[in-house]
Amino acid sequence: MQDLRPEIPRDAHPKLVELLHWCWHKDPSLRPEFSEVLKFLQHMNSMITGKKKKVKVKAKGTHKHDKI
Repeated sequence: MQDLRPEIPRDAHPKLVELLHWCWHKDPSLRPEFSEVLKFLQHMNSMITGKKKKVKVKAKGTHKHDKI
């Protein structure tokens, strides 16, 4: 495998860049589950809009990137 990834635009939000790198981790076992991605995006949305929404999906595992 060549580990090719698309180029991330320079003006991309730093948290989205963090999420992309997390999702593209070389070790698939260290990539987030969809529920973790959803939680991450919902948190980002609440930060941007200033609104807090309850996250209904609970990740079954923990990950070092859980500190969003």
